[in-house]
Amino acid sequence: MNRLLSAKFRVPMLVWNDLNPDFVTLYGLSESEVQVLLNEIRATRKQLAELGATHATFKADPMGGIVVSIPPFPVEGGAVYDRFLATIR
Repeated sequence: MNRLLSAKFRVPMLVWNDLNPDFVTLYGLSESEVQVLLNEIRATRKQLAELGATHATFKADPMGGIVVSIPPFPVEGGAVYDRFLATIR
């Protein structure tokens, strides 16, 4: 479809935290393909949360609060991203 149009047509895979029903319809996904995507989305989110927690540092601030800092983790995060994209393909 995008090859025929000058303006590109996009349907996001996710709407908030859910798989977009329009994405499912547009790509004609079967129920088993939807389950594979949902499982991969959950696994990816879990892995990214675990990586974030591993890299997080905590520091008390002068106002009595806590500052949480999470630096980028491109190597580990990139591997998770690459696996996610491979599943989508």
